[in-house]
Amino acid sequence: MTISIFLQKNQLLEIFEMSIYYLSELELQVNQYFKSKNTMALADSTKTLYNAVLRKKLLPFCKDNGITKLNEKFTDHMDSFGVFLQNKKVSAHTKALIMIN
Repeated sequence: MTISIFLQKNQLLEIFEMSIYYLSELELQVNQYFKSKNTMALADSTKTLYNAVLRKKLLPFCKDNGITKLNEKFTDHMDSFGVFLQNKKVSAHTKALIMIN
């Protein structure tokens, strides 16, 4: 998309390329999770850990498996997500936190 900015009638100031990125429904759900009262009450270190796991592990897993929304059907994928985490060499502590929450 090219956007033109005009200062005065017919005087072109600048033309630049701009990419527009749309968040997927999954990304919107993750963002909403971090805006919830319960999540905001967590310790900063816990939120940092959750953020890293959700964005760096869960979102790629979902993309690779054609999962477009986190809903009750996602529980059908928890075993394969566990295997995915094992293959990514995520720490046992991180896996336990994911599977409990």
